[in-house]
Amino acid sequence: MHDKMLKRKVDRQENRVLYIFGSFVRMDVRSKELNLKGKRKTVNVKRNNLGQFQSGLKVKQHSKAGERPRQWQGLLRKFMLYDVDKFKKSVVIGAKKLGRSRGAGLMEHGGSFWYRLRKKHTGQVHRGTATVSARPFMQRQFDRNLKKLPDIYRRAGF
Repeated sequence: MHDKMLKRKVDRQENRVLYIFGSFVRMDVRSKELNLKGKRKTVNVKRNNLGQFQSGLKVKQHSKAGERPRQWQGLLRKFMLYDVDKFKKSVVIGAKKLGRSRGAGLMEHGGSFWYRLRKKHTGQVHRGTATVSARPFMQRQFDRNLKKLPDIYRRAGF
């Protein structure tokens, strides 16, 4: 009887430590990695009906490979979640999957995906594949917070 109570108390403390660790990683990813707002660069690339260049056209400027990803709508930052798996005694930290999107995994590790775009005015459909180079944002903060884990355990009474 006494062993069961002790085991239950230790399990609760371990789960608490995992929740704290997950919240630290999530908070750091959201505040330090995914807070880079998208930039727009002014370029002269289009001509008007008279053949003259339009001035001041704004074009999205994406992050370079290996840099933090820029956010345009903020969905990756908004849907960054964590939870503790009590049976496996582990914490799962990541972005919620939105539909069939693989966006978070592609940003972290890179890879290719297929796309289908329809032009609004003509109705033409363009299909193809695109390759995305890695823009890691999770692993860096996970490793950084892993150093805090012994201190978290110590504060929990282990």
